[in-house]
Amino acid sequence: MKILVIQNGWSGQGISGGDKHLLEVSSYWKTDATITFLLPKSGIVFLNRFFSEYTKDLNILTVPEVLATSRLRSLLILLLTYFQRALSSVALLIGSSKFDVVVSSSHFFYDVLPAVVCKLVKGSK
Repeated sequence: MKILVIQNGWSGQGISGGDKHLLEVSSYWKTDATITFLLPKSGIVFLNRFFSEYTKDLNILTVPEVLATSRLRSLLILLLTYFQRALSSVALLIGSSKFDVVVSSSHFFYDVLPAVVCKLVKGSK
């Protein structure tokens, strides 16, 4: 089974308890499934720096970022960055192979939109 976890909200600033829990659960899932995390580039740097014990045996898809994380200071720039992450994720996933299950790490549009596209276009659950 192939599972995709969408984490477009990470910006290298920190993660919530729910995000850490998802990393821990993924550690259990990877015994029976292939786990892929979809992360922005700054999220990968953060994950490798502070949670490297969870990154073994995980596949990682990188969402390109137009602006550096340090530039995310105004609301407009922040919104544009999240829209860019969501749309880049959609484009990346349309061109990728099918995932059996897609997990949106939050209820925000930048995580949900790519998950919905996977369901509609690829037939993922």
